[in-house]
Amino acid sequence: IAHSPDYPRPLDTLCALAALIYCGHCLRDIPLTFTAVSNGVTRLKAAIERYERDHTWIQDRDLARKMFWILAFGGVCAEGKPERDWFATKFWVSSGQLQLRDWTNAKEVLDGILWQPELDDGGVRLWTEANAWEGEF
Repeated sequence: IAHSPDYPRPLDTLCALAALIYCGHCLRDIPLTFTAVSNGVTRLKAAIERYERDHTWIQDRDLARKMFWILAFGGVCAEGKPERDWFATKFWVSSGQLQLRDWTNAKEVLDGILWQPELDDGGVRLWTEANAWEGEF
């Protein structure tokens, strides 16, 4: 799924790519600082950009929830990497689309998809950073 641009549900290809990184980190204990994760974050960002050229997720609540998870996990993985600001900005837009007002509400959405407690600290940092953008828009 992650390598099939013609998959019938294109957002699922992004989910699959993010899930590969998730499995490596959460199930195989691959640190987020490893090169494989950095490469995965770069690939995920590029895949999201390609997806957004031809598709929208904004007006579909189910797609918006999936994209929120993709951006949250990608943003956590991007901490300390050049892609972090991009993920934080997109994450902020996505949380606004879902009308999420605090980390507790955001975590409920993430828990409903795929999330582990060890990601919470990174998620809170991403939430805080993303919401700092609010004053700039």
